[in-house]
Formats: sequence, C-alpha cells, structure tokens
Amino acid sequence: MLESYIESVGKWLQDYKSQGKTLEEAIDYVRNFDYKMFSSGILKVSAEMLEKSYEQELGKFLQKNKNKQEVFQNKLNSIWREGFERSEELYYICSDVLYNLALKNKEESQTYMQKDLEAICIRACQVYQEVMVLVENGFPDGAWARWRTLYELSIIAQFISENEEEIAEAYYNTSFAPSNYEWARKSSSFKDYNPKWKVTFQSIFERCKRTNKNWKKFYDSANIAVHATALGTFGRCGV
Repeated sequence: MLESYIESVGKWLQDYKSQGKTLEEAIDYVRNFDYKMFSSGILKVSAEMLEKSYEQELGKFLQKNKNKQEVFQNKLNSIWREGFERSEELYYICSDVLYNLALKNKEESQTYMQKDLEAICIRACQVYQEVMVLVENGFPDGAWARWRTLYELSIIAQFISENEEEIAEAYYNTSFAPSNYEWARKSSSFKDYNPKWKVTFQSIFERCKRTNKNWKKFYDSANIAVHATALGTFGRCGV
C-alpha cells in the first residue's frame, strides 16, 4: 500500500511539472492538498483490489480443501466402513423399536416411569446419531464429548428404572424449569445421604445396582476431554 502511495505521488508530481508549473507552485499545492481524501481514495482502491484478489483465490482454496477432505474421508471409510455400517444398523433397530413403542403408548395411559424412559431413549438415539456423524467425519474428540451425554443418559435411565414411580414423577416435574439432580434425593437409596450435600451425578451412579463400573473410567476421561484442561488440549484423539 505504501509503494502504491509513493508511486501515485511521484506520478502526480511528474504530471504537474509537465503542465509547466514551477517547483514553488508544486510545493504550495502539496501544502494545501487534502491528504485525508487522497488517503481515503487509496485505501478504497486497495481494499477493492484485495477483495477482488481474495474472491479469485477463494474458490481455488475451497476446492483444494474439499479435495483434501474427500481423500481423508475415503481413507477413513476404508478403515472403519464395517464399524460404521454396524453402528448405523444398531441405530435403526433402536429407532424402530422406539417408534413402535411410542405408537403403542399413545393408545394407553403412561406412567411417569414410562414417559421418562421413553423420552430418555429417544434423546439417547439422537445423541448416538450425533456421535456417529462426528466420528464418520473425523472428529473423535467431539464424538467423545457427545458420548459423555449418552453415558449420563444411560445412568439416569438405569436409576429411574430401579426406583419407585415417585422418583420418576420427580424427574419428570423438573423438565419444566432448570434443575439439578435433587429430584433423586427422594429415592430410598439416599436415606443415609448427608442432607447438606448436593445430589450429584456421581452419587446417583454409585446407587445404581446394575451398571458396568468399567465404563466409569471412560466417562472420567471424557470429562477431561470436554473441558479446557491441558490433558484435553494436548491429549486429543484427533490431530
């Protein structure tokens, strides 16, 4: 931009001299020159040139990136195609079962437990699909973060199914406003829980009777990955 400015001033001085003007007249003209307007014009022209150049190169850049993504996608699919296909089959099986169950439940009055578990399962299917979209497009860390939600849903569903209708109703009632896990305190499994302590996801997990405790270590790792920790930053699955 500076070179263009100097070149423009030099050209103007040559033109002024060719008109038979003296050096003193040129200097006097320069002193009274509106540099703000001149600079504004230079900036406008430079911006227009930059925008035009950017538009010309942007299409090439986007196409190059698209080609690279296609190469990566093909390689990813060649390695994990069977896993992706089995995962998709599982999703459609679960969705079909839930759909038929929802149709059946429409004809009958539902208990709070049925409402809760049906809604949690539907949400779990949605999250599962989000996980698969992220994995299939090469975003394992994002998929892991969404898997965290999937795991939490499974624990909450397990806890509700192991307790009374009162607990299911308490969970359902918290859907109408922002809430925490205090709804679970009504469970008999919390009778010895310190009333001064907040009910946490961990405390609910510990009171589930039929859960695979081995998954907890993966959940703890997902908690690290989803937050802005150093391990989550430098220990990512993706590159």
